[in-house]
Amino acid sequence: MFNNPTGIAINDHNNEILICDTNNDRLIVISHDFKWIRDINTGIDTSPRYICIRENILYVTSGTKGCVLTFNKNTDQQINTIPELTLGLTIDAPRSIRCVRDLLFVTSSLSKSIFVFTIDGEYRGELRHELFSKPIGILFIDDSLYVTDSDKHALFHFSGVLQ
Repeated sequence: MFNNPTGIAINDHNNEILICDTNNDRLIVISHDFKWIRDINTGIDTSPRYICIRENILYVTSGTKGCVLTFNKNTDQQINTIPELTLGLTIDAPRSIRCVRDLLFVTSSLSKSIFVFTIDGEYRGELRHELFSKPIGILFIDDSLYVTDSDKHALFHFSGVLQ
């Protein structure tokens, strides 16, 4: 039974669907015909929110830890956190996450920005816009970035972001 399911992603290699079961601190893996496959425990009080998959790594935003948790897709073992907890940097209220090329983009609704990291966890900066109030959803199409903002009831479009 789900308890506040949020993010969802599909593993393109085997068509498994991964769902963030936020209040149960786990990911649920199901088949495309809704059959349970397994649970992935994300740790105590991690509140997994959103997920993206790149090659053999699962990237999961943690609502309570202010970071991205990384897991080996094949073994379900946690690898590390982004940013590393020793850096003292946190992502306030992380929401959507997208893997694009070799970069991770994570919306932060409290910071009113989009954090950018390499897939290895190196902090690259933040994308900010004066009109952002509560950025939530992000989508990339080619070099264009689309951002939904729940407070502004708006969709923003930025071209040339990945050039």
